[in-house]
Amino acid sequence: MDADKPETSYTKSRDKRQWPRVKGSFVTRMREKGGESRKWELVTLRDLGAGGISFLLDRPFSQGAVIDMDIALPGRHGNNVHCRGEVMRVENPGRGPLNRIAAALTDISSEDKEFLEAFVRQRA
Repeated sequence: MDADKPETSYTKSRDKRQWPRVKGSFVTRMREKGGESRKWELVTLRDLGAGGISFLLDRPFSQGAVIDMDIALPGRHGNNVHCRGEVMRVENPGRGPLNRIAAALTDISSEDKEFLEAFVRQRA
């Protein structure tokens, strides 16, 4: 595997995703939907695609929670991908302090979705 390209996940036997994802570290600003009083926090995505994301967090989100996100990506020239997602799965595999959270992107502009599709394709 090329060290400059993140690993891309296309496994269909285990992976029920409709959209391919690229693995890497992508800084994202997010907050749980529920009013302007909710604070934004920075998380690092483990993978992302045009249909969803996953990340680790030291607290759980409830399944079904809605999150607002601003995803900073290389090549976006200062324009973050703005989207909303729904938490689909929360796992704590090691029963440690970090939860693995997977969310589907439910509200994203067609321009941002096309950018994410091209971003993943270029890193495949």
